[in-house]
Amino acid sequence: MSTHVAVRWNGSLLAVFASVPVLGVGYQFCAEQLAQASASRPFGLGWISAVVFQPWMVALVALEAASFVAWMIVLARVSVSEAFPLTAVSYALVTALGWFGFHEPVRPLQIVGATAIAAGIYLLKRGGERNASR
Repeated sequence: MSTHVAVRWNGSLLAVFASVPVLGVGYQFCAEQLAQASASRPFGLGWISAVVFQPWMVALVALEAASFVAWMIVLARVSVSEAFPLTAVSYALVTALGWFGFHEPVRPLQIVGATAIAAGIYLLKRGGERNASR
């Protein structure tokens, strides 16, 4: 049973809502940095202890905690069916991060996929608006 009422999208709620995928991209950036920093070590207890004390790990955990808090704020005010499509934005943003931040190649199908995600989010949002107006 949903207890959500009509949401008034003020600036602070929009900022928290937009922070969710941005924090997710920050998390992925830290994860990549952490992976690169630990790539030369063989996996084992030494690897784990080295990774745990890396500054990138601290940043990664902080971003995950901030993302959790932001997501809980969003879900307290918006239905999950309205909020969850936002998480798909992260896929497109991480592709852009890989290209711009790590100089990874972006293939045409990735661009098509990112465009499809954006179109899907738009369609889900429009469908939700129409259902709310009934």
